[in-house]
Amino acid sequence: MTLNEVRKIIYQHFLGAWNNQTPVDFANEKFVQPLLEPWVRITIKSQPSMQVTIGPTGYRKFRRSGILFAQVFTPIETGANQADDLAEEIRDVFEAIRLSGIWFQQTDIFEQDPNGKWYSYTIQTPFTYEDQK
Repeated sequence: MTLNEVRKIIYQHFLGAWNNQTPVDFANEKFVQPLLEPWVRITIKSQPSMQVTIGPTGYRKFRRSGILFAQVFTPIETGANQADDLAEEIRDVFEAIRLSGIWFQQTDIFEQDPNGKWYSYTIQTPFTYEDQK
């Protein structure tokens, strides 16, 4: 499985579960940040890989890993409840599931310091998948 395939599976799964609750900013795609409504950013970061089998070309397996980052942004001075709810919903979308060959692990939610006009959380979910070459 390639990184592009992983990204496509994750994005499609998220959009299907999220059901247009907020605008979503995906990495390096055109996005207009809302002025006064909540929004979410989804980013995938690769992590170190490990070769798990040896053999001839085409039969070697590699365990790839990454971290799915989701950031929830809500307008500042509107309380934490909405940000809490959105962060927990994202956790429920990915935590401890297997999705088309991608294994997601525990999901952690971290409150961030207010930044300008946004109150935010960062949600992190490590994942692994296999690639064969």
